[in-house]
Amino acid sequence: AVNAFSNGSAPFASVLDAAKLDPSAVPAMFVFQDVQEQQWKLEGLSVEEVALPRTAALFDLTLEVQEDSDGPGSFSGCIVYNTSLWTQKRASSFRDSLKALAAAAIAEPTMELVSLSA
Repeated sequence: AVNAFSNGSAPFASVLDAAKLDPSAVPAMFVFQDVQEQQWKLEGLSVEEVALPRTAALFDLTLEVQEDSDGPGSFSGCIVYNTSLWTQKRASSFRDSLKALAAAAIAEPTMELVSLSA
């Protein structure tokens, strides 16, 4: 599995620089879900997960990543952004930069995040 937290102490500004993102894009939120799906069983109650639609961005930019059920090292994610500050093209470019940065981090796991080339 990818050691997602090995660069956890990297300053957020360095992450933005490495991903070629203008720091004025913050406030931002990063969410990493590594929780396995579980069935809830409550006596006398039926419980199910319900996906709620998003109608507004809570931050200028939110990046959500979660482990997939495909196995260790398999992730999916989404980017939610304020459309008055971001365009789909800019968000797609940011996504592509993050994917390249993640690939570089996997290829060079001992290198500091700020030293990687996306």
